[in-house]
Amino acid sequence: MRRALEKSMRHHKLTALMIDEAQHLLMVAGGKQMLHQMNWIKSLANITGVVHILFGTYDLLNCCHLSGQVSRRSDDIHLPRYSTDNKEDIAEFMRIIRTFQAHLPLLEEPCLVEQYEYLLDYSSGSVGLLKTWLTKALRNALAENATTLNIKYIQQNEYSKARRQQIEQEAQAGEKRWRNDVAPVALSLTNEDVKQPSQAKGRVGKRQAKRDTVGINLDVS
Repeated sequence: MRRALEKSMRHHKLTALMIDEAQHLLMVAGGKQMLHQMNWIKSLANITGVVHILFGTYDLLNCCHLSGQVSRRSDDIHLPRYSTDNKEDIAEFMRIIRTFQAHLPLLEEPCLVEQYEYLLDYSSGSVGLLKTWLTKALRNALAENATTLNIKYIQQNEYSKARRQQIEQEAQAGEKRWRNDVAPVALSLTNEDVKQPSQAKGRVGKRQAKRDTVGINLDVS
C-alpha cells in the first residue's frame, strides 16, 4: 500500500498532500506510537518530495515534543479564530457571511451580514461552527418550504450554552498553549531595557590597569 501511494504521488506530480482532522492520527496508545506515525509521514515526505500539511485542532501541538527530528522538519502555522476586537477580523468574517448567503439554495438570498455581530459571537469566531450552524438552519427552512433563511431558523439551531462554553474553554486553552509553547517571541527592547554596563570601581589607592608607554621618549622640550 505504501509503494502504491508513493507511485501515485509521483505519477500525479503532487505538490502537497493535505490531511484534514489530522489530530486523529495521534489517537494511538503511548507516545512511541505517536512518534511512529510522525516518522512515517516524515519518511513519505522525504522519499516523494511531497509536502505534507496537517490540519487539525490544538492537539497537533503534541507533535512538537515527539522528537527533535520531527520538530526541525516541520513548521507550525496558527489559524486563529476571528476576534470581535479586531476590525480586520470583523471585515473578513462579514465577507465570509456574504459568501455563505450567496450560495444558499434558496429563492431569495438572505441578508445574514446584518446579523454579523450575533453570528460572530455565537460561533466563537469559528467558520467551521458557523457553517454547521447555518446548514442546520437551512435544513429547517427547506423543510418548511421557506423562500429565504430568516433569523427564526438561525436562532432555533443555536448551540446550547453548555456547548458554547465547552468550545470556548477548549479554544482558549489551545490559544494559551500556542502562545506559551510554540509562538515566536518578538523582543522589542526600549532604551530603558538596554542598560549600560556599570563601571567597576577599584579599591582606593589601587592603580588602574592600563597600557604603559614603551620605548624611548624623544620629546625633550
